[in-house]
Amino acid sequence: MELDRREVPLYGLVEAHVRLQANAPEDAEFYVVVQGSRLTHVTAAKRGDDGLTLCFTVPGHAIVEVVSVTSYFYAEDQVKPCEGEASLEYLRDVAQEVAEYLSANRDQLSPQSYLESPGEVFHVGGGS
Repeated sequence: MELDRREVPLYGLVEAHVRLQANAPEDAEFYVVVQGSRLTHVTAAKRGDDGLTLCFTVPGHAIVEVVSVTSYFYAEDQVKPCEGEASLEYLRDVAQEVAEYLSANRDQLSPQSYLESPGEVFHVGGGS
C-alpha cells in the first residue's frame, strides 16, 4: 500500500490518497484506520476513478508521532483488510503553534500583542 503523504499537521484535516495493491468488489465500502500509540482513528474513504486509489481526510491527532495507516473494505457482511500498511508522521506546524500560543495566553492578549508573539507570526496591515 502506498500513501501520497509522509507528514501531516497535528490538526489533520488534509486530504490523502492511498494506492491499493488489490481490487475490492465494486459495491464495497472503504475505511482507513490511523493507529497511534494512544489513539486509533477510523475514517471513511472513497474509491478513486481508477479503482485502485482511496481518498480520505486525515483526522487530527493528539500527539506528535508516527502512526500506522491501514485500509479496509466492507462487502458481503464482512470486513476485510486491503493489502499492506503505510505510515504518516504527525508534526507541529506554525498554525498549531500559534493556536496553542493564543489559547494559553488569551487572557493576556491585547491589540498590540502581535508585536510580541513568537516568530512574528502576526502582521497587521501591509508589510512585514
